[in-house]
Amino acid sequence: MKRILTLAPNTFLWVNERNGLIYNSKNYKSLEFNLTPGISQLCNILLDYNHLYSAQYDECADTSIKDFIEGVVSIDAGYVHEVGQSVLSLPPLLKIQHDMNFLKKRGDEFQDFALRYLSRLIVFVGGSCDENIYYKQTTYPVNSLDTLSCHEIICFLKSIVSPYLSEIVVIFSDIQKYNDLMMLANYLGTLKSNITICINSEEENVPIKEILKCGDNIKIKYVYKPGQFDKLHIHTEYANVVHSFLISSEDNYVEFEKIYNKHTTDNLEVIPVFDGRNFEFIKHNVFLSKNEILSSELTKRDIFIHQVLNNNYFGTLYIMPDGNIYSDLTSPALGDINDCIYDIILKEISLNYSWRQIRNSGQCQLCLYRELCPSPSIYEKMMNLRCICIANK
Repeated sequence: MKRILTLAPNTFLWVNERNGLIYNSKNYKSLEFNLTPGISQLCNILLDYNHLYSAQYDECADTSIKDFIEGVVSIDAGYVHEVGQSVLSLPPLLKIQHDMNFLKKRGDEFQDFALRYLSRLIVFVGGSCDENIYYKQTTYPVNSLDTLSCHEIICFLKSIVSPYLSEIVVIFSDIQKYNDLMMLANYLGTLKSNITICINSEEENVPIKEILKCGDNIKIKYVYKPGQFDKLHIHTEYANVVHSFLISSEDNYVEFEKIYNKHTTDNLEVIPVFDGRNFEFIKHNVFLSKNEILSSELTKRDIFIHQVLNNNYFGTLYIMPDGNIYSDLTSPALGDINDCIYDIILKEISLNYSWRQIRNSGQCQLCLYRELCPSPSIYEKMMNLRCICIANK
C-alpha cells in the first residue's frame, strides 16, 4: 500500500553523500540518519521543490525506510497520510529581497538601504596602553600613537544620521590624557543610540558620575586584561557601570568566579580571548561539539541568518585611531572617516570581508551541521584555522 510522507514547513533537511540530518526548528528536535539507497531516493524527492516537501513510499519498504519515517514522525518533523489526500507544505526557503544586484540597480536610492545595514560602530580613540592582540577580538583598548580628536569623532557621527544605528562603542586607551572628554560625552548623550564608553581597568580617577550625567543612554565599561584583575572598580551604586573580564585560561576563570561571588552585582561579564598560545582553552571553551550545536535551539530565522549573513560581524564597522574604517580588524581598510559612509558600506557588501562570510567553503561546505553552526568568528581568524569542526565529538 502506498502512503505519503510530508515534512512540516518548519523542518530542515540536509544530506551529503553518506548521511542526513533533519531538524525541527519549532521544537528544536533533530534526527540523524544514514543514507541507504532507499532513504536517499526519498530525500531527493523531498528536496525537489516541485513535490511540495512530500514523497510517496511503499508501506512494504525495507526496514531502514520505515525506521527513518518513524523517526521523522517521532520528532514532529513530518507526518504520514493517504495518497490523494490534499496536503500543502513548503520547504523553509529564504527569499532574498535586497541582494547585491538589487542594490546596484537602485542607484541613488541605495543610500536609503545602506544605512539599514549599519547597526553598530566601534570607535577606537587611541592613545598609550599595553601592547596587545585583544582589541581585535573584543572591546579592548589599542596601543596607538594616533588619537581621534573629539572634533573628528563628532563630525563623523554627524555624517551618519540613521535610526538604525543602535549602538556606538567608544574605546579609550588613555582617558586621563584625552582632551575634551566631557565635550564628547555631552554630545554622545544627545544621540538616540546606546553608548558604551570602554575604559582600561588600569585607569584611575575616571569622572564616572560626570560622564553618566551626560545622558541616560550612556554606559561605562571597565575592561580587565587576563590575569590582571587586582585593580577592581566595582561601583554597585551605578547601574550603568559594567565590568568585562578577559580570560585566556582556566585559572583566569577561577579568579573571575571569586570576584563574581564576592560582589553583589550582575554587571560582570567574562569574555574568552586568544593570547597566541591557548589553543586548547579556546577549543574546549568556545568551539562547539556536534551535541552542543544540536542543542542550540535555533529557530527558522536563526538558520536563515546563518545561510546568508555572519551574525558576528554583520552591521558593525570599526574606526581606528588613524581614521581608517574596517568591517573586520584582520582585513584591509574599507576607507576612512573622510569617505562617504554609503561608499564604505557598499564596498563591504561588494568585497565581503566579513559581513557575509558564512560556512560555505572548505570542509564546512559539505557538513550537515553548517547552517546550525555559529557563523565564522574572529577566533578562527586569530588562530589561523580554516575549520573549527569538532562535529564528531
